[in-house]
Amino acid sequence: MSRASPGRTGNDRRGTENNRDGTGNNRDGTEAPPGPKPIPADLRQRPMEPR
Repeated sequence: MSRASPGRTGNDRRGTENNRDGTGNNRDGTEAPPGPKPIPADLRQRPMEPR
């Protein structure tokens, strides 16, 4: 995997979908569809850790 892949930042590795930032909105300016945000499978498995 190339670290210089376009459209990705270091902060974007939270299990969000390809073109999304942490808010669930697409980076191209379109808003996320209404309704619950789908949870990626890898985040469903483990409990959240306190920071």
